[in-house]
Amino acid sequence: MKKLLVIATLLAIAGSVLASTSIKWGHDYEAAEKLAAKSHKLLMVDMYTDSCIWCRRLDAYVYPSQPVLKESQNFVALKLNAENEGRTAATLYGVNVYPTVLFLKPNGDLVYKIMGFMPPARFAKEMRKALRAGKSGS
Repeated sequence: MKKLLVIATLLAIAGSVLASTSIKWGHDYEAAEKLAAKSHKLLMVDMYTDSCIWCRRLDAYVYPSQPVLKESQNFVALKLNAENEGRTAATLYGVNVYPTVLFLKPNGDLVYKIMGFMPPARFAKEMRKALRAGKSGS
């Protein structure tokens, strides 16, 4: 019995560590918009394409980094494929470089945009700028 308790505790700890190592991305714009309004947060919309190598590098190296994970808690995160479900948003916000990360108010107003790949520390710094821009524009 004691052995089972130890195993259960270790699994719970591992689960909480793993849960904190990735951004919780949504894929439904309307649901993310409602959550952002309810939580009084900006939307962080990752506009990507399947063929974009730098988009995959952003996913693999930047988003899992601790500084970016920490900053991501200030936003409602949403991933949209600009060639599919995100086509309308890409057109509306003039996205033609990938990756592009849009920071939007829940009503859809653009407050900040990150274009292209950048290392984690710089990306986290840009996220803080987006947060400040969203607060100053409220």
